[in-house]
Amino acid sequence: MRKEAFLHDLRTRCPMIMVQQHNDARGSLSVLDDEALPFPVKRVFWIYDVPSEAERGGHAHRTCTELLFALNGSLRVTLTDGHQEYTVLLDCPTQGLIIPAGIWCRLHSFSPHTVVLCLASEPYRPEGYLHSFEHYLAFAASIEHNSDTL
Repeated sequence: MRKEAFLHDLRTRCPMIMVQQHNDARGSLSVLDDEALPFPVKRVFWIYDVPSEAERGGHAHRTCTELLFALNGSLRVTLTDGHQEYTVLLDCPTQGLIIPAGIWCRLHSFSPHTVVLCLASEPYRPEGYLHSFEHYLAFAASIEHNSDTL
């Protein structure tokens, strides 16, 4: 992989996906099956009761990819690869955000009663997390350097 490929726009590398939605007088039903998932799911968790001024995330994964949904309420997700940064508003249960391995993310600006669903490509492994932004930048630089030598 060349450095230019690694530095693709974050919007391309962290795409939004839409899931099926069925509405009738009884309410709404959204469906996500294996064929629509960008990876096999190994872990599922949800985040809720987050105070509006609090932040979650503040880390990157070495090898795990995640798919986030705001099932209720809204939040902002700020993403960076160390070069570019952009913020996504999640406020619809049928829109998911893919966060690939190697992207730093920060969840913030939670509205009251927000529930975030996360589907992860790997089981929980503490050693798979980069919690320090300085360590993350070194990790990202090493990936870029290795991609230059390929």
